[in-house]
Formats: sequence, C-alpha cells, structure tokens
Amino acid sequence: MTEEHVLRFEPSAYIQHLLGKELISNQWIAVAELVKNAYDAGARLVTITLHRGHPQRLHIKDDGQGMSLSEFKRIWMTPGYSEKPSARSADRPLLGEKGIGRFASDKLAADLTVITKQSRERAALQVIFHWGYFDDRSKSLSEIEIPYAHVNSDEFGQYESGTLLELTNLRTQWDLPAWKRLKRELQSLVSPFRTVRGFKIVAVADGWPSGEVVSLFQAYPGYKYAFSVTRGGRIARTLSRPPATAAVLHRQVEEKERSYYGTPPFGPISGSFYYLDKPTAAKKAGFEPGVAIYRDGFRVEPYGRESDDWLSVRSWKASRHGHAPISPPRLFGFIDISRNNNPDLRDLTNREGLIDNPSFQAFQQFVKEEFQRFAAIVEDEKARDETESPAYTAQRATEARTVKHATFSEIASQLAHQLRQPLQVIRSDADSIEALVANPVTIRDPRLADSIRSIKAAVRDINDHITLMQRMSASVAGQIITFDLATWLSERAEAARLQDPTHQISIRTEGCAEERNVVFSREVLAFVIDNFIGNALAACNASSDPPREIVIALSDGTEMDHLILVNDNGPGVPDNIRPRLFSHSVPSSTGGTGFGLKYSYDLISENGGAIGFHPRSPMGATFFVQFNDQEA
Repeated sequence: MTEEHVLRFEPSAYIQHLLGKELISNQWIAVAELVKNAYDAGARLVTITLHRGHPQRLHIKDDGQGMSLSEFKRIWMTPGYSEKPSARSADRPLLGEKGIGRFASDKLAADLTVITKQSRERAALQVIFHWGYFDDRSKSLSEIEIPYAHVNSDEFGQYESGTLLELTNLRTQWDLPAWKRLKRELQSLVSPFRTVRGFKIVAVADGWPSGEVVSLFQAYPGYKYAFSVTRGGRIARTLSRPPATAAVLHRQVEEKERSYYGTPPFGPISGSFYYLDKPTAAKKAGFEPGVAIYRDGFRVEPYGRESDDWLSVRSWKASRHGHAPISPPRLFGFIDISRNNNPDLRDLTNREGLIDNPSFQAFQQFVKEEFQRFAAIVEDEKARDETESPAYTAQRATEARTVKHATFSEIASQLAHQLRQPLQVIRSDADSIEALVANPVTIRDPRLADSIRSIKAAVRDINDHITLMQRMSASVAGQIITFDLATWLSERAEAARLQDPTHQISIRTEGCAEERNVVFSREVLAFVIDNFIGNALAACNASSDPPREIVIALSDGTEMDHLILVNDNGPGVPDNIRPRLFSHSVPSSTGGTGFGLKYSYDLISENGGAIGFHPRSPMGATFFVQFNDQEA
C-alpha cells in the first residue's frame, strides 16, 4: 500500500482534558487515581499533604522506584499505555490498566510539577505541565511542549527514590469539610478485610485532622452473611446473627452451609453483607451504606454509593411497598474480586463502573441472589423474634396508643386548619419589617432585627407543629428527611435565647461544631426538643440562684445512633412525680400541663426512639432523647 493511501489518527491536544478533567466526576476520585498510580509504581508509602497557605498547594508523594527520562517518556507521555515500572511492584496486580490515571491531576489543579528520582541517580527529573496549554483544539497532542530538567531536589535523599506531584493553582479551594470528606473517601478506598501488604496512606494538613489513613469497619451487633464461590463452583456460606436473637429463637449464633453452583463464568469471588443495628460507627469510619466492590483490595467506583443501586436493593423494597426486610441505611456489603481471577470484569474508561458484558451480568445476578437469600433469612427471623420478644409487647402498646390518639387527632386536624391563615399574616408582617430595616432611610434598631428573628423562628416552629399534628390526625408519623442535626440544634438554641425575656440565662450547645446528618422526622424532634427547652427555660426562671444555664448537647447514643441531652440547673423535678413523668399529664410547678412530655414520649416511641430523664447534682435536670436513623 503506497503512502498516499494510508491514514493516521492525530489526536487534538484537547483530548487530554477528555481523559482527565472531563472524564473524572469529582476531586475524591481524582486523588484516589493518583494514589493507585503510586501503588502501581511499587510505593510502600504515599503521603498527601495540603499546604493551607494562600494560595493552597496539594502534594502527593510516594516512595516508589521513580522514573528515568526514558521511562517517563514511555510511561507518562504515552496515553493509554501502562506498565509496572519497578521490580518492587512485581508481586502486585496492576490497578491502572487504562494508562490514563495520571491525567486525574487535571481535575485537581491547573498546573502540575512532577519530580521523580531513582535511587541510583544523583539528580531528579523535573517535568512541568500547564494543563491550560491543552485547551487549543487546533493543535495536536504532540505539538504541546512539556519542559523538563534534571534538578537537585530536597524532597529525596541521595539513596532515596520516589515521585512527587506538586499541584498548584488548585481548581477547588479546600476547606475543613472537604478535607474530612477526602479522609473518609481514602478510608473506604482500601478494603477493611483484605490486607494490602506493604502499602500505607498518610494525609497531612496543618491544623486539621492528619495521620495514617486506616480502613477499619466496625460491625456492631447485627447480622453478618459471608459467602464465597470457588473456580470449581463450590459455595460456602456463613450466617452470624445477634446473640440476643439467637437466644430468643433457640439457634446457634453462627451457622455454616455448603452447596454447588456450577462453574462461575465470572471466576471465583467472595463477599459479605452486614445488617447493623447501630451503623453510626461504620459511617464515621468512612463507610456509607451500600454494597461496595473491591478489586485486589481497592474500591471500584461507583458500587455501594448512595446514587448506585446495582443490586436493586432500594427498588426491590419499593416494589414491596416498603415492606422489604432490609432497610438500605443499615446495609453494608463488601465484594472481593481480582484482576487475575476475574479478568472479564473490566473497568469502564472513566473508572466508574465495570463493563456490562455477559461475565458482569452473571456476577451481578449471583451476588443479587445471595443478597436476597440473606434478606429472606433476616425477614423470617425478625418476624419470629417480634412475636417472641418484648418488642411484640411494645408493638401492642403502640396500637393501644393509636386508639387513644383518635380524639386528639380530630382536634389537631381542626386546629391545623384554623392556624394556617394567621401564620401567613405573621410571615407577611415580618417581611415588611425586614424591608423597613434594610432601607437606609428608615430607622435602624437592633431590637427590630431581634424581633424579626423571633417572629420567623416562631412561624417555623408553629408550622412544624401544625405539620406534625396534621400527620398525627391521619395516623402518619412525621416526614422522614435527611438534615444536619448539629446546625438544627444550634438554631433551636438561638431561638431559645430570643424567647428568654430576661436575657440572663446562658444557653449554649455542645457537640454541634461539626456537621452531623441524620435521617429522621424533623417535626417529631421539634416537638420533643422544644418541649425540653421550654421546660428548661421555665425551670431556670423559677430559680433565684445565678448563674442560670441551659446546655443542649449532641453525641453518639449509648444504645442508638444519636443522643440529644437538654441540661438545666433549675430546681429539678420533684421526687414524687418522677415515676409518672412520661406516663400521665403531670402539671408542673412552673405552670406546665404535662401534656408535652407525655406526647413526646409517645412520638419518640412510635418512631423507634427512647426518651428519659435523670436528675443533676446538686440541682437541675437532664432530659434526653436517643434515636436511630430511619429510612427516608
């Protein structure tokens, strides 16, 4: 064939952005790709350092073998090509098979300086990338000039080797929540059950949480179901149930079985499902509910993320009208595959999923059937446990309370209808006052601003209570939503300060400095917490001993996910009414009817939570509520 009859591709320089910045969905995946590159380079340690000055800089340094100029040209400068550059990584499976992970740096920063050194070399190789140069679509990829030099670097000693990525002109400014998110993502990057030998990740930011990133999954009491299938098709299963459930059902805590599947077209795999009574610790360790896939010890995106339902857990529950036995917020799972044992389970180009081929479809169906087998066991045992345990008695008590609510429900429905209109008037007046205060011509008085905040807080609170009463009138619990409980409690504390006419009561929060997302009914909590705070204000106003103080504290529950305490140093609760505090409408010495505590108890109980009281020494009271996340 003559030369004039031959065509050749000439990629545009812009293809670099398509393989990097535009292909990778977020900064967390970008950092993970660069960490996996370090692993492929034979690194034992990779350190991620955020320099928080102005401007910020991000450094990712590893102690791998480094690259010579010829290796750099062959490996880094050839998109789509990958190899293990060192003998040190010979016993490691290659994580980056696409040869484009290096372009993840474009997602993080506009400029990249690579400093890489081999132990036998005195000088390091320095290569500088300005990703903006690749914006010119009229230029070919090979026309972009990338300067390099051999330099003496303080980053590596004479006999040390490794690679440093210096990322500058960051595309996103990192704040504390973003840094914590990165640490959580790195915690879940490595499987907590499959040791990645000889590899450690460290994250450092001056003044922020720093240190080694440890992947530790804490499985609190709950169900565990482990399974595996060999290349020959032999299946092994192990079920572990909570000891209390085992005792009620007269079963062993752990049971095993074996069966035969046939030769799996996807290869040998193993996995485990956890259905936890208390998932908070797992979430804090960086693991979100869902069933994740790990290949050779590293996470495969996006499986197990909230946006991904690859096992149809949520859709299955929806198809059963919410009556499926497994609640997704309490389900965690880990599926282990490997590049050597499962060669047909291959990455999509964007590293966010596996190619949907026949092997993946068979793999997905197998794991789905194992999950449904596990869910059926949980459903059967929970149904039997409910009829044979105190929980069944509690359910009957709930049904009795529902009947008692009938009269209240009718009143609540009418009251909700009548209060809507005046609420609109209050809201309109508050907006008008706000407009006057904002006008520089009108009088500026800080008391007006306080009044506005007070009116709006009252409107919001009344609206929440009305919504709750309407739902109660229809025998429906409060709407389950996801919200930041720490911020919400801080807002309740501020509203309480505005309610104090004397301004002589100190009202503060504890444990609310960091974001804490919960899945629960905000209306139910508003009814309960406002009742607690109102009682605490009344108690403090009844006390003549300064200083008077109310503390609203948030922490992990002892038996449930979340615990809220409202402490005051008022005169306390008289001994004679403590035993019936939540069971009857007990009028208080400060003018309360006792209605609020009774219905607070009923509301929290019906939503699976717990409420209580204990005295403080030398005086005062603590009212508390604890609850688990619910399914939205």
